[in-house]
Amino acid sequence: MLRIVAVLLVASCCAGAAFADDVRDELDSLVETWTGALVNEDINGFLDCYWDDAVRIVYFPGQDAEITEGIAELRTSDSASFQQLDFRTMNLIYDDPVRYFPEVGLPTYVYPNSRFSFMDVFEFEERQGQFRIIRQYLMPHPAAE
Repeated sequence: MLRIVAVLLVASCCAGAAFADDVRDELDSLVETWTGALVNEDINGFLDCYWDDAVRIVYFPGQDAEITEGIAELRTSDSASFQQLDFRTMNLIYDDPVRYFPEVGLPTYVYPNSRFSFMDVFEFEERQGQFRIIRQYLMPHPAAE
């Protein structure tokens, strides 16, 4: 699955000029908001970064993929995570993202966290002039495999 995502991302990277700098700035700001809400365990601020029909796919080798669909399931899952983990002390510092702006498809950011050997891949969708996360993949960082 990781190879499929990597191939799709590489294939889509050639057309970055189709998106203006203000779109990049908006998406950067959205991910900064997401990260800040995660670290501060702000469930409402965190979920505001997702569309109501967003999907998260968590995949790690040797485990079944975990698919969370819709804002209600994300709230349940993330509320439990906020209760179980202390994100404030985890020092979740992400590496610089790789940004893809394809002519066909959705803008996509790959955010590796080499300290914890995983990466988040975000696909963003624009609706009514606003971007939010429509799909998120959480998977091992390639260097960790």
